[in-house]
Amino acid sequence: MVSIKKFGYITILTLLTISLISFGSSVYKVYAQETVLKAVAPTQIGPPGENFTVSVVAENIPEDNGMYGWEIVLTWPQGLVNCTEETLNLNIWPSYLGPWVTDPIDNDNGKYWQSVTATAPSEPVSGTYWLVNLTFTVIAEPCNYVNFTFELPQGYTAYCLLNQDAEEIPHEFQGSEPHIVPEFSTMFMLATVFTITTALLASKKKFFKKL
Repeated sequence: MVSIKKFGYITILTLLTISLISFGSSVYKVYAQETVLKAVAPTQIGPPGENFTVSVVAENIPEDNGMYGWEIVLTWPQGLVNCTEETLNLNIWPSYLGPWVTDPIDNDNGKYWQSVTATAPSEPVSGTYWLVNLTFTVIAEPCNYVNFTFELPQGYTAYCLLNQDAEEIPHEFQGSEPHIVPEFSTMFMLATVFTITTALLASKKKFFKKL
């Protein structure tokens, strides 16, 4: 028959083992981060006529083989925003080929398509890099949401980043959905703060008069 004291030791050892396993799993998750291709945009944009930037970022590129090229297709709902300019990060590799697409912006269909490939003597890169910054102008009225998503280029099976062997690098996709807000949103906030402050001061004045 197992004594209560021995049973307590077994329980403590079991809890310690579970804790060590959980700690090891959390450490592994920190160092084994997923590669992500993301569209980084402000949460709020507008009003109509205002410009904003969407940055396409390749995050946590693995060291194994690394990244040696990319081809992306970014889409958005037509008629809400227009893309007006691309700024490519051509400093990732000292030698490269491209950009391959001469006319990458298609506002009629809400699509941006571009590609850049490294070449010798460049080496594959790892880590996090921004690939392109896109300037957009808001053309729709407020209260619309602009959904930026990625599509696979023709001929690709699942991913948009390539290693030196022209093999696709597994990664997650992360889009964004900024909200078009009216021009008076900031002014409305300031007016609200002013009204509340005035009311508080008035209440304070009345209080001291009673005293």
